[in-house]
Amino acid sequence: MPLLEAMNYRIPILASDIPAHREASGRAALYCDPNNAADITHKLVLLLKDNNLRASLTKDGTERLSEFSWKSVADAVMDNIRGAVSGKQQG
Repeated sequence: MPLLEAMNYRIPILASDIPAHREASGRAALYCDPNNAADITHKLVLLLKDNNLRASLTKDGTERLSEFSWKSVADAVMDNIRGAVSGKQQG
């Protein structure tokens, strides 16, 4: 997952404001409207100029990444498989 890889390398993230990116990144990304060039440009300039924003996103990314260890992801997948087999949907 490119967003998690960026977090791993401590790169501040500008991401499209779509559900999959919000689910992966949480508050560890600055979001822009992927269909609005002016918004993308504005957010990119903001990210480039604001040292505090970059530092905050980097810190949040490091924290967010800790939620995606191999074990935690494997446990979540197994919980979902068990739920599917038993007929109970997991959250």
